[in-house]
Amino acid sequence: MPELPEVEHVVRGLRRAVLGQRILAVDVNLPRLLAGVSSATFKRKLRGARIDAINRRGKYILVELDSLDVLLVHLRMTGKFLCVGSEQARSGVRGDAAVWPDAFAGDEEISVTAAD
Repeated sequence: MPELPEVEHVVRGLRRAVLGQRILAVDVNLPRLLAGVSSATFKRKLRGARIDAINRRGKYILVELDSLDVLLVHLRMTGKFLCVGSEQARSGVRGDAAVWPDAFAGDEEISVTAAD
């Protein structure tokens, strides 16, 4: 499990990679990872939202959206986000946490596609 400095490092990298981008698509393959919300509602709330800020609260990453919703992400045991180009993201290359800059996920079973 990542410690606070590693989480802060990820937050700073995410800010450089996706701040200001819009979420184009959301895919949830393991709905039990969503706390208190259905897959349909989760997708609806994220689709079309712009990423306005990325912050950290303890070991949680807060992705603040222009809709005033906040996507809460925990790095779990691996503690990493995988950055790939848009062609790799479209071809299904996925990491165990997130794919940036054109797609990202809070877990390997949830992916969100984002673009300018």
